[in-house]
Order: sequence, then structure tokens, then C-alpha cells
Amino acid sequence: MVVYEAAGSKRIVDTSTQAEDRVLEDPVFTERELDIMSLLWSEGTGSVAEVRSALGDSVAYTTILKLLQILEELEDSEFF
Repeated sequence: MVVYEAAGSKRIVDTSTQAEDRVLEDPVFTERELDIMSLLWSEGTGSVAEVRSALGDSVAYTTILKLLQILEELEDSEFF
């Protein structure tokens, strides 16, 4: 993969294919992911239970766990 940065935006090109390069867009958060990220950005950290409690609704523990895992994978990728 090659990362290009221009005018404040980051473009990542997947160069692992023999076919025409595919351009990967910056990640777009779902509404729930953005809720979680906003909480983590303001608090700095949070366990699954803390995030679930702070959201203040009846989202299942395993749903929050999975969303945090997905967000962690994004963080480990070249998007951040």
C-alpha cells in the first residue's frame, strides 16, 4: 500500500493487486461508532462496560465489544 497526503486528506492506494490500483477512502464511522469514538476521544480510554454505561441505552455488552474490536482494527490499519 502507498499513502498519499494532499490538502489535508489522506488517500491509500492498494498496490498489492496486479489489476488497476484500487483507491481506499478514509474510514467513515457509523453513527454508533462515532458515538463511541467521541466518548473515547473525550475520556481518553474506556472499558466495554464503561462505554456501554456512558452511552446510556440498552445496547448489548457484546455489541459494544464488537464495535470496539472493529475500531481497534481501523486504528491498527493505515487509516490513522
